[in-house]
Amino acid sequence: MKRVGWILVLAFFGFVAYGLRGRAHETAATPQAAPVAPGTWVVMPQDAQSMSTLEVHCVDAGVEPEVKSCKWFRNGTEVEGETGTSLAPGRFARDDVITAEVVPQDQSAPVRTAPVRIKNSAPRITAASADLRSDPSAMIFVQVSAVDADHDNIALSYQWYRNGRPMSDETGPSVNVRNFQMGDEVYASVTASDGKDSSAPEKSDPIKIGSNAPDITSTPPSTLEAGRRFVYQVQVHAPKPKEVKYQLVDAPEGMTIDESGLIEWTMPALDTNSHTYEVAIKVSDPTGGEAVQRFQLSTSALQPANTPANSSVQRSSNQ
Repeated sequence: MKRVGWILVLAFFGFVAYGLRGRAHETAATPQAAPVAPGTWVVMPQDAQSMSTLEVHCVDAGVEPEVKSCKWFRNGTEVEGETGTSLAPGRFARDDVITAEVVPQDQSAPVRTAPVRIKNSAPRITAASADLRSDPSAMIFVQVSAVDADHDNIALSYQWYRNGRPMSDETGPSVNVRNFQMGDEVYASVTASDGKDSSAPEKSDPIKIGSNAPDITSTPPSTLEAGRRFVYQVQVHAPKPKEVKYQLVDAPEGMTIDESGLIEWTMPALDTNSHTYEVAIKVSDPTGGEAVQRFQLSTSALQPANTPANSSVQRSSNQ
């Protein structure tokens, strides 16, 4: 009996020792980022993505040393024509390994930075629109505009909400109006994924079931036309469309909308940077019913998802 007891004790301690060795091995196998010594030249940001602007910096240098020359390397090959201390998006892509070779002003020998691997960019939803028609048997559809900087295929997932609560069985791009009652507020939350990372959820503005408010049925463009112009004709479905009034409640400076709902804007010629602008259009009728369409306008090239670009639409009525 004593021999059995000693065997159990030895087995227990052997199991503990094995577990500790495994944990120590696991810790040793996980690479830890070593601290960067002051005066070391590095490529920033360390978590760069394909749309990041890369820059070379001297760590904790106080005053940044002047650079005599700089060369950039992508996967070991020199990037031709790039001799500045920054590297713009478009010269590298996801999974590329980037290094820089710097010759400081007070040195003659070049200094090579540690490599930086370009990380995946999560997709981004630029607009989500829930559209309800007046037909009582109609479906409520959500249409989404999403972009991915790495030009990956985008998969969309949906969750519908009724009066602020998720509907467990409604996870598709549409729901049937019969599922709701007069006065219910309905909206969809949409997430985009490229298979590696997901966007933040984006929800459409709520639609109130039974509302007689105008219905915005048109889809805004997501990019500029030639000549840096943006033109968008807002179209609505309303009992008395000629009495509908249009208003820009959020827009970049200089954007206009006329009495027919035609929006026009030309990007300032001196502005060559990429921007994303928030735009919101309010459409109202004489009864007090109104609809608000919101969307983002990007002045850079966008890669659309496999669904039509659209905006979020909020409809309300005082009737």
